Amino acid sequence: MPMSNNTLLLSPLHTGILTFIISLIFTLSLAWYLETDYVDDLETQALTDATNYTYQLESSIIHEASIAYTLATLVNLDNRAINHFDEVVGTILPSYPYITDILIVSDGIVRQFYSTSDEANLQNKIRSIPPGYGYISKRLTITGPFPFKNNKLKLAARLPVFIGDSADAERTHWGYVEVGISLTDILEAQPLESITASKYHYELWRQGNGQDEAQLIYASSTAALNNALEYPVRLSMDEWRLGLVPVDGWHDWSLTTLHLTVAILVSSLLAYLAASLHVLRRQDVSLQAKLAEGNAQIDMTQMQLEATFDAIPDPLWLKDINGLYINCNHRFEELYGDEKSNIIGRTDYDYVSQETADAFRHHDLNAIEAGVTLTNQEWLTFAEDGYRGLFETVKTPLRDHDGNIVGVIGIARDISEHYKHLEKMQESEMRLQITLESTKIGIWEWDVAEDVWFASPTYHTILGYPPVQGVGDREKELAKVHPDDREMIKGKIGSILDRSETNYYYEARLRHADGHYRWVGVRGKAVEFDESGKPNRIVGVRMDIDERRKAEEQINWLAHNDALTGLPNRISLKKQLTAALNAAKDTGVQLAVLFIDLDNFKNINDALGHSVGDALLQMLAQRMQEALEEDAIVSRQGGDEFIAVLPHTDTEQAKIRAKALIDLFSKPCAIEHYELIVTPSIGISLFPDDGDDHDTLLKCSDLAMYSAKNEGRNNFQFYSQHLQANIERTTAIEAALRRAIEQNELRLVYQPQVELRSNHITGVEALLRWQHPTLGHISPVEFIPIAEDSGQIIAIGEWVLRTAAKQMKQWLDKGMLLSVIAVNLSALQFRHPNLLFQITKILDEEGLPPHYLELELTERVAMYKPEEAIAIMQTLNKKGIRLSIDDFGTGYSSLSYLKRFPISKLKIDRSFVSHVQEDSDDRAIISTIIDLANNLGLMTIAEGVENEQQLEFLRMQGCNEVQGYFFSPPTTAEEIERMTSWSADV
Repeated sequence: MPMSNNTLLLSPLHTGILTFIISLIFTLSLAWYLETDYVDDLETQALTDATNYTYQLESSIIHEASIAYTLATLVNLDNRAINHFDEVVGTILPSYPYITDILIVSDGIVRQFYSTSDEANLQNKIRSIPPGYGYISKRLTITGPFPFKNNKLKLAARLPVFIGDSADAERTHWGYVEVGISLTDILEAQPLESITASKYHYELWRQGNGQDEAQLIYASSTAALNNALEYPVRLSMDEWRLGLVPVDGWHDWSLTTLHLTVAILVSSLLAYLAASLHVLRRQDVSLQAKLAEGNAQIDMTQMQLEATFDAIPDPLWLKDINGLYINCNHRFEELYGDEKSNIIGRTDYDYVSQETADAFRHHDLNAIEAGVTLTNQEWLTFAEDGYRGLFETVKTPLRDHDGNIVGVIGIARDISEHYKHLEKMQESEMRLQITLESTKIGIWEWDVAEDVWFASPTYHTILGYPPVQGVGDREKELAKVHPDDREMIKGKIGSILDRSETNYYYEARLRHADGHYRWVGVRGKAVEFDESGKPNRIVGVRMDIDERRKAEEQINWLAHNDALTGLPNRISLKKQLTAALNAAKDTGVQLAVLFIDLDNFKNINDALGHSVGDALLQMLAQRMQEALEEDAIVSRQGGDEFIAVLPHTDTEQAKIRAKALIDLFSKPCAIEHYELIVTPSIGISLFPDDGDDHDTLLKCSDLAMYSAKNEGRNNFQFYSQHLQANIERTTAIEAALRRAIEQNELRLVYQPQVELRSNHITGVEALLRWQHPTLGHISPVEFIPIAEDSGQIIAIGEWVLRTAAKQMKQWLDKGMLLSVIAVNLSALQFRHPNLLFQITKILDEEGLPPHYLELELTERVAMYKPEEAIAIMQTLNKKGIRLSIDDFGTGYSSLSYLKRFPISKLKIDRSFVSHVQEDSDDRAIISTIIDLANNLGLMTIAEGVENEQQLEFLRMQGCNEVQGYFFSPPTTAEEIERMTSWSADV
């Protein structure tokens, strides 16, 4: 540390003592702080360990005690008794491993008893318990611990049982459930020794029920703990506490001793340094006087050196080893346009660009590292007059008296004029060379008479070889030619030598320096001849055409192959299949065409991305190629469609191949970190039975593939005339359906819905019908799926909603007391993003209040992505629109989701109603659905009621509403008005 002159008045000893005292005070304060922080850390860690353990202990005890809630619920549900008590307890007890016994007590009498111990001995201990025994706290209470068998401790958990509806505030106290819990077993499963492993002494005791002294439950030693950190264990009635003390105590005396030792050592060291510095400061004063005398002599020498520097006409400078200027002459001042006093102490980076300064520094370091004089050329621009020229710079290492390099001295001489003459000579040579290199063209010349051959540098470099100076080796160059091209090249050269041609051109493959072959184009021409007409001299060029040839090959390959899988594409398949058909016709054998479509492949692309989907297509393509015969043709048509052509294959063999492909597809495909399985739908057509040309066989196999889709996917189907007829009818229906709305071919019929309690018609269901002028009546069962597949269901659904809303508004305006009109929604309609906007717009335009409209959804529609379905239904429900589940019981529903659906009604499917008289299972299902609906607060309506016996059964089961042919088939709006007669009884 720096010292003032006043400090020098003290002796070194006094300075050291003062420094020691100050340092010791500081270091001791720091040691005290570290000790306090150490204890805080121990307490924080102990609190964390106690919190973790007590949380696990509390959770285990409360979990075991929770069985009392289950038993209390069963008592309430089973009308104050638990049927098959032992069987019920035996079923649920594995989930509660620490239960020792269970009692159910009412009016002081043990109604039920279960024990994991010897039941016979415990039965002798059961006695009548007084009715008032135990405090009715209306909540679960846990007491104990109490001594138990084998020196164990147990807890008692008691829960009062109240009889009555949960909504009834004045429920009746019936009795209680008492559960014994083995505390010892829980503690062994959650061992306190884990705390000991964390280097703690511990005590676990209970303080409660007015006891004056704590009840010790577990402890790590018999000795009492001092300064223990206590943490509560919160149970129902009693307060337990866990006390922890580190094994080594709260203070680490060895660490404290170390801190004190370090404090003394550091203070002593600082005192020694302060005394030493005091001595050095006194010596410095003496040296400064001697230095002043030496500086005077140096100044004289410096003046003489600067006069010499300024006499030199070229720029001259000196730099230290770090690149800082330490001197320069007047000419150098003109170079940088600054005075010497400003230049000294700066670097080149202060005057020129970073790039130029980097170059100067690089040359300086080369001279310093080499230790000898080096010459290089540098472009310099004079700041004073703007002159720029090329200078030859000589840089020599600058050494001290010991020979060590301490810098560099440099001098620059202008060589600009000489450089300009040299540059012009090189420019013309470089221009030609650059032109040849940029076009990848090499020039060669062959003196045939002397057999001497020359080539330009680019002749060799375009193939990665170094240029050859002087005469080249023609035979060595011919050895680089691909073996398959050598005879062709010899023929081309021979055509000039034998005078049949005067020039030639060929394209051939030559070996590159990296070992691969590249395409080159070579052109040669005879330019001199002897007296007999034979060529004396041939000149030519060699061009790199590898990229062009590869591009042509790639274009040709892509024209006939699928870019993703490498399989033949549509164009290539047509050629290969036509050739295979011609061969089959000549030999009279059969041939099979398999149209393979991957089921639900779009889901993989949508969920996992196209990169995963592409990798899956590549793997499946490779598997199919490996699995089928060598003469089979496998082609990708695009998307997820493949064609397999199997020559020499009849019907039975085609079945075997199709089954093998289905088995092949069933094996998982490992793509990235996914294991994917896709199933195929395969359509098969045969030559000559189904067609004898490419287009016909592909069309037939395509139709068969769609038949396989309709049969449930993951199967194969053969083409037949029946398929053709079905496809033609489906196509005709789809085309006609597009004009059905505008040509007024669609109509709605209505089936009344009857309330059983009042026998009134309270609502109707709107049903769609289609009468085509030429196709006749078309069943909804047939045209609705076609509308959904083609996407027309959206427009048709909108028409149905609007027509039904308009009709309901007309009925209401006439005074008819109908409460609802039900309309079915398809899956596409339900998932359409504009559903709410569309319905709201229709209701507003037709003037129908939302609560008169009920939308029916099937279970499958509601349970597909149920969270999204719930969100959509809640949005509709908030608008006042009613919702019901149609065909309930035929699909699959999760009760956890069903209770979350904002629906008002369950519709029992007609398949259960139609056989209710003779099928007990159907009767049980209907009863269960009605009970479920009642418990969930929902109404029920049964469809398909056709006779009085069905009606009476439904009435007896408490069904709210019915509809069916027993009352009326679907009919016209006018007939509904007549039947309803403005709220008359049915």
